[in-house]
Amino acid sequence: MKITQKSALEGIAFQTNLLGLSASVEAASEGGNEAGFATAAAELQHLARAAKKTASLLEESAPQVPPPAGASGP
Repeated sequence: MKITQKSALEGIAFQTNLLGLSASVEAASEGGNEAGFATAAAELQHLARAAKKTASLLEESAPQVPPPAGASGP
C-alpha cells in the first residue's frame, strides 16, 4: 500500500480526533472540575479539522503542480 501525503494527513486527523474525543470523555467524567481536559479536547478537535482540511487542499492542488523538469513518468 502506497502512503501518500493525503493519506498520512487523514490518518493524523483521525487519530487526533480520537484523542480529542477521549479528552472530551475525560472532561465529562470529571464533572467540569478539570478545565484542562475540556481545553485540550477543543484544541485537538480543531487540529483534527485543520489536518483534514489540509489533506483536502493537497488533493485539490496536486493536479495543478507540474512535474519537476527532467522528471520521468511514474
